[in-house]
Amino acid sequence: MDENFTAARNCDQLVARIPTKAIKKTAMMQSLLAQRKHAQLIEQFGSEDLALWPFWAAGEAYATRGRAYAETGD
Repeated sequence: MDENFTAARNCDQLVARIPTKAIKKTAMMQSLLAQRKHAQLIEQFGSEDLALWPFWAAGEAYATRGRAYAETGD
């Protein structure tokens, strides 16, 4: 089995256990970014209103989403 696939699957299992919604979504975004799934990240979280998130979680989410947009050229 591909080592990257196994690592991604393990990451997804860990993310699913995160109880705080904003942190879970940020971890999901970071996982997609690490897997170079920039378009999927934008599709899933591009319309997410991060201004409604707790301030302590929004900054990381903005940065992660911004990196995905930068990678796709949007």
